[in-house]
Amino acid sequence: AARGIDVDDITHVIHFNIPDNEEYYTHRSGRTARAGKTGESIALVTSNERTALLRYAKALRIKVNRLEAPSYAELMDHAMLKLAERFQNEPLSKEFKEFCKPEWIDAFSELDRSDLLMHLLQNEFQNWSKYIAKAKREKSRSDSPRDKRDDRRNDRHRKDRGKDRDRDRNSRDRKERSSKREGVQFYINIGRRDQVEKMDLLYFLEEQGDLPQDKVFNVQLNSNYSLFSVDEKMARKVKSRFNDLIVNGRPLKVKRDEPGGRMDPPKKRRKPSSKERKRKKK
Repeated sequence: AARGIDVDDITHVIHFNIPDNEEYYTHRSGRTARAGKTGESIALVTSNERTALLRYAKALRIKVNRLEAPSYAELMDHAMLKLAERFQNEPLSKEFKEFCKPEWIDAFSELDRSDLLMHLLQNEFQNWSKYIAKAKREKSRSDSPRDKRDDRRNDRHRKDRGKDRDRDRNSRDRKERSSKREGVQFYINIGRRDQVEKMDLLYFLEEQGDLPQDKVFNVQLNSNYSLFSVDEKMARKVKSRFNDLIVNGRPLKVKRDEPGGRMDPPKKRRKPSSKERKRKKK
């Protein structure tokens, strides 16, 4: 929905990552407000990202309501209650009834109702305990001093990009060009005017063209168009995968960018020699 493609009746926008600037933030959140409608914009933020979110809220003059993530105990309570609700409201399927064997039921006959329920809840509890233990391990790794330093460095980097996006963008493009892999380059008429970022374009290419993100490289995002490269084997099928698509009211164009195209640097003019300059004066 945030990739320049119109989608009707969006009720919720969830920012899994905070955008680099308030322009992208308000554009994405505003997807719920088409044709006079309203919706919810939810941002999942870490403590380091909170500063950026509050800065956006101040710049855009909007109020952000803070909600704490539920605790592990609250998640467990919710899961158990939802399990009971599902058992009460979810009818047994005809397919299961036909497949279910009487000996399965007889195998539980010696358990009374209370024991059966306790075993059922214990099984659910063990599944959730494994999930929670894994989540805690991941959180412990992300809270390590090294990662915190990385988070602070990334937060400073985001602020710098917000202040001077063009300078950072040019530096990034030069870095990409200097380390670009060999491949076949393509042109696509989607650019920054469509309110997309590099990751948005990669997602679009993957979803619409079945091009895995790790197979697309040398991506250069410009105002009215973008460039990307794939290897020779994949290049044969690229163009056919984007036929008859409309983006923001215009036909989508994806075509091979031949050598000497938009990404190739201009050839330097050779300086004339002293003899050539004298001959020219004569």
